Amino acid sequence: MSFMYPLCLLALLGIPAVIIIYILRSQYTEQTVNSTYIWTLSERFLKRRNPLSGLTGIIALILQLLMVLLITLALVKPIITLKDAANEYCFILDASASMNMSDGEKTRFEKGKDEIEDVISSSKRGSEYTLIYVNDEATTIYEGVSSKKTALKLLSELEPSYAGSNIASAKMIAQEFFNKSPSTETYLVTDKSYNMHQNVTIIDVSGDENNYGITDVICQVNTEIDGTSVLTVGGKLNSYKKPTSLRVEAYVDGADAPSASGEFMILPTTDGTEFELEKIKLDKPSYSSVRVVIANEDALFSDNEVIIYNAKNEKQYKTIIVSEAPFFLEASIDAVGDYDVISASPEEFEAKYKNSSFGLYIFDSYVPAELPESGTVWMINANQSVSGAGFSYRSEVVLKEPCDMEKSTSSQSTIRALLKGVNAKDLYLIKYLRYSTSGDYMTLLSTDGIPLVMAGENDYGNRMVLFAFDIHDSNIALTGDFVSLIDNLINYSFPSVLDSTSYIAGEEIIINTVANCESVKVISPSGKTKYLDTQKTMNTYVLGESGTYTVEVNAGGSIRTHSFFSETPYGERAPKTVEQNFSIIGTPSRDRLDGEFDPTIIIFVLIALIFAADWMVYMYEKRQLR
Repeated sequence: MSFMYPLCLLALLGIPAVIIIYILRSQYTEQTVNSTYIWTLSERFLKRRNPLSGLTGIIALILQLLMVLLITLALVKPIITLKDAANEYCFILDASASMNMSDGEKTRFEKGKDEIEDVISSSKRGSEYTLIYVNDEATTIYEGVSSKKTALKLLSELEPSYAGSNIASAKMIAQEFFNKSPSTETYLVTDKSYNMHQNVTIIDVSGDENNYGITDVICQVNTEIDGTSVLTVGGKLNSYKKPTSLRVEAYVDGADAPSASGEFMILPTTDGTEFELEKIKLDKPSYSSVRVVIANEDALFSDNEVIIYNAKNEKQYKTIIVSEAPFFLEASIDAVGDYDVISASPEEFEAKYKNSSFGLYIFDSYVPAELPESGTVWMINANQSVSGAGFSYRSEVVLKEPCDMEKSTSSQSTIRALLKGVNAKDLYLIKYLRYSTSGDYMTLLSTDGIPLVMAGENDYGNRMVLFAFDIHDSNIALTGDFVSLIDNLINYSFPSVLDSTSYIAGEEIIINTVANCESVKVISPSGKTKYLDTQKTMNTYVLGESGTYTVEVNAGGSIRTHSFFSETPYGERAPKTVEQNFSIIGTPSRDRLDGEFDPTIIIFVLIALIFAADWMVYMYEKRQLR
């Protein structure tokens, strides 16, 4: 036997203290008083009926000494060692997306935690516990913990993920523990079946749940003969266990009621069954988002919904056009996307918007006294220099005859992207400006080697676009080339924060840092927030959940929200999957840990019994002294 708190043995000093108190306690003295014959008889009767009255004091002393002894034992907390009675346990808990399936009462993950809790609770004291948590990667939550309370508390705090399960990684970690101690009992808690397993106990928490899923959703906008814009929504449906009639609904731009719906009979297949909803008429030739959902209830909700976000509509930074005649610019920007645009005359800009922050400033035939220090700047027909812009105005050239515009033949990828869809045929102008540039500008359009449209960066590190002519002195604004060029320049001005708006949970994605970025915040579907490093040109981020993620970018004082959707991995949607093998290699040993028996509870029961006995003796003695 050993004691956890041996210093508490000092409490045994209470034994001599009780004896001293017993010796020094007040003694009763008998006095002769007048009494009746009946009183005398009753006193004799009591003495005759209670032969033990003289022993009550000794019994009370013995009980009190025993109580001091037992209380001391409870304080020192004795531990009785049981030879080879405890085990080492290694639990592998599958936390993949399929473990979120529910039978209506508990999820598989909750059932898995209950199974581990049962093993820990029924194990001998002195056992050691290791827990490996597995989603897209394997993580050791704790190792060699001997406290049941600690092991169960850390277990209760775990939540399932919505990614896949990297069981192979978990097996490697478990193999290392087994190599160190071949007597380790390994438990794999999962909803997957294994054809082969060795040196591991498989606890299967799967049930007879049914599940449906939606995949490969595609949204496409087309223009009908009558000029109406229509949206086509399609994809694939899966019923993983039995033939089912599934109702599919599509909600456009956050509408409360379905914009379209349909009923589809689905047979269980490996690749799913294709579906297409009836065409949806749009009020404008674009959409912000389309939510496609299966209305039927099943065991796993996360794979019943897919949201498609329109990447163009993710670039709605605030834009201001400072111009006396902004019509062509407004029309072209409106044609390529639904952007937040304000138009103002030079006087209105100076009086009202000069100190406001915008993501894009377009100065048409107007040069501000100072260049904005934040945001992208387009300068069109700037007939004077401005500090920090990276160019200097030299002269104006008025042509006797219109001259053609030529697009750059450079193979540079950035220039190619900026000229995508621009043919530059039959483009002409009658007047232009000549500039000298000090910055790193790329020439997009030119005439006889003289730059007409350039892109680069200003002295503040923000992107700049220069038009060396008034668009009203050219036919470019009346051509399709102008719309394509404006679209390319907007993409250049607002570089994509994300490469896509659709991902799979468990993926590691790249989030780009835009120019003049002050902060980047990622908000997960469950509301967890993470700030990224804006000093890096790009950050990696692992998607641990299914649903809509939000990326808030503060660039130049203008906050823009980007949304993207993370789908449940396809391999986690089936109610039951069969894996090939989970074996831990080696010969198990029978070496066991010494167990522990804690008799504290027994001691407390004895204390309670002795206290009750002492109280009974006290009450008995009290009555006899009346």
